[in-house]
Amino acid sequence: MKNIILLFLFTINLISAQETDIDTIVSKQIKYLTENKIGEFFIVEKYCNGCIKLIKANEPDCDYGTSRLYVFWKNKSESYFRKIDKCNSPKIKIPDEIIKNYMLNINEIEKEIIKDYQTGKDSYVTVSHSTFSKFYFMFNGNLIVKQFNDFDLTTEDYSPNINYEYNNSLKLIKLGKACDKIILKK
Repeated sequence: MKNIILLFLFTINLISAQETDIDTIVSKQIKYLTENKIGEFFIVEKYCNGCIKLIKANEPDCDYGTSRLYVFWKNKSESYFRKIDKCNSPKIKIPDEIIKNYMLNINEIEKEIIKDYQTGKDSYVTVSHSTFSKFYFMFNGNLIVKQFNDFDLTTEDYSPNINYEYNNSLKLIKLGKACDKIILKK
């Protein structure tokens, strides 16, 4: 029994250490961008709690555990995207639409609430080992953090999510999908 408790405590400490590490990396990135007078940017974190990450033997492990971080920014008249990782991935020029979308809709995005996967008035569905998206928006010198479970954006025929259309109509979700397209092209 003592071994199970020790294993549980070790796992909790490991998860907390990873979260702290990501928070530190995000904070350093925000500091770097603000010190370099880049005012239009946001960071996207994609992560999974309890997931296992497989790595190819001949390739370096550039990610931070099961978290992947991406920064989107505008510098002068050019928009960029870069994966924040241990391998110092290069910046990639992207179309301006993503940054324009973020700037035009940040006030709405800040107020939006993603609803849980709900099948009835008092009936909800959850899954273990889901993926999550977390956005760090810097706007007018303020940090706005928005987070959601990607599962809440789905629906199934046998157990429909009554919040599916609402969730997928939100400005944050539309911005997230546009970011995903850029990330997948990389």
